[in-house]
Amino acid sequence: AATMTPYASESEMKADKEFYATPWTDTKSSRIRSLNGDWKFNLVSEPSQRPLDFYQVDFDDSSWDKIPVPSNWEMQGYDHPIYANVEYPHANTPPFIRARPGFNDDGANYGINPVGSYRTTFSVPADWQKRRTILHFGGIYSAASVWVNGQYVGYTQGSNNTSEFDISPYLKPGDNTLAVEVMRWSDGSYLECQDMFRNTGIFRDVYLTHYGTTFVRDFTIEPRYLSKGRYELYIWADVVGSLYSLIYTIKKGDEVLHTITTNSGEKIRYILDNAIEWTAETPELYTLELQLIDNKGIAMCLRRDFGLKDIKIRGNVLYFNDVAIKIRGVNHHDSNESTGYYMTTEDYLRDIEAMKALNVNAVRTSHYPPDPIFILMCEHYGLYVIDEADIETHGVLHKEYWHPKAISHNLKWKEHYWDRVRRMYER
Repeated sequence: AATMTPYASESEMKADKEFYATPWTDTKSSRIRSLNGDWKFNLVSEPSQRPLDFYQVDFDDSSWDKIPVPSNWEMQGYDHPIYANVEYPHANTPPFIRARPGFNDDGANYGINPVGSYRTTFSVPADWQKRRTILHFGGIYSAASVWVNGQYVGYTQGSNNTSEFDISPYLKPGDNTLAVEVMRWSDGSYLECQDMFRNTGIFRDVYLTHYGTTFVRDFTIEPRYLSKGRYELYIWADVVGSLYSLIYTIKKGDEVLHTITTNSGEKIRYILDNAIEWTAETPELYTLELQLIDNKGIAMCLRRDFGLKDIKIRGNVLYFNDVAIKIRGVNHHDSNESTGYYMTTEDYLRDIEAMKALNVNAVRTSHYPPDPIFILMCEHYGLYVIDEADIETHGVLHKEYWHPKAISHNLKWKEHYWDRVRRMYER
């Protein structure tokens, strides 16, 4: 689904003046509640040692340590970061995870598969328990199981992809217990053999999003080039609920260009004349504001900035808005020298400013989807983005491990690949 922040009112939405540069944890939206902070934490070196009942509400975690979430546990003094390029830090026995003794020069055995157990408590307003409340994880290396109030909610892997769970049936008045079990390695790790330091844990924002009985589940803005300075916009929304209307407002800065009202989520078409196109040198953006109205009034507001651009390849030449361009690009890892994979908005801004100062016009998100805030910031500051799915299988190319049925040639792995591609593309 599209990355979006729902608001309860237009005034809330407008209070987030620069939402693209505002961490989700600082949003003015009353529909978002951050779960970032210090969580209780326990780490063991292999799955057989993990606590099996830690997700129970009355479990005694008083002896456990505290760890900041989001973070990588290796950057908090637990276990060790592992640098590897084209080989797996665990035994190469897909799809199974087995130890690889003595991987590092010091002879340490890092491949047994450490397991981190996390616990935290939170409370929500009473009406959040009666409607839809979504638990959002921005990224977890490498696989996780989730419980709320002692009840199993679900499982996720695909480390750099968003994972969301509907936890409405599990909420209760007062304190709620959230427990997450994180495996350092999973069968998904065979698709995550990127050239980088290998770290683990809940490393991106965790928050709750609350929706009313009528809400936008997903929405799309699709600009299509007609001729120079002329575009058509197709806009549509996937709405849950009935008896509603949608008000779309298209703006350039503070100027309202057009307002469209529809009683369905079907695709609407609007012709935009005298269009100002987006480029990395001139990152001109338009804004779509959406109001969802039901029989009680405003059910939800959201907004999204977007650029107008036409991309074609003719022969071996890339044309952007009918102009041949050259890419001066860099690879970018989500990496901070102190926090590992966890990057703040300020970290991203520092990197973007360095790119712009060095006349870089494009960035490749090597080798996985970044935090969505990075994509939004690239739109605003002017960088062409090559977004990548979280797929790299270097390890099976080595020595006797390569064979015609190895991962990329094996249809049993097909849905693992497509899951990551879909999640990257649709977001």
